[in-house]
Amino acid sequence: MTSKQPSHRGEVLVIGAGELGGAVVAALSQRDDAPAVTVLLRPSDTPRHAQLRNEIMARGAGIAEADVATATVAELATMLAQFHTVVSCIGFAAGSGTQRKITEAALAAGVPRYLPWQFGATTTRSDAAVPKTCSTNNSTFATCYAPRAPPNG
Repeated sequence: MTSKQPSHRGEVLVIGAGELGGAVVAALSQRDDAPAVTVLLRPSDTPRHAQLRNEIMARGAGIAEADVATATVAELATMLAQFHTVVSCIGFAAGSGTQRKITEAALAAGVPRYLPWQFGATTTRSDAAVPKTCSTNNSTFATCYAPRAPPNG
């Protein structure tokens, strides 16, 4: 069986560089065995964006640019196929359906490890969610948490 992905994939793609993405990049860059990290940013020519690019590169990470909100699943899959691990840190600001599109692209690209930002979310009630196995196309890809059913429903 031939793998549809090259064996020389880059290591980690972090999608987004806001509060969560910045923390992920900082944590990865501080490791003694730091992986190769690329950060996916929206194309922009604002001074803030230039500053953000400089901060990311100062941590030793590379930069890629794409607008995940307007890109197709196929376009995203082509980009994600270059990486072993994809960590999506875009949050709610990317718009409805964007996280699902990224998930579909990661599955289509055969990304071995994919972590959506929701896995970093917390709740104040430890009993508000229960673990379950998430799968797509009969292929288990993660353990996630689903809301617990209300007592009367």
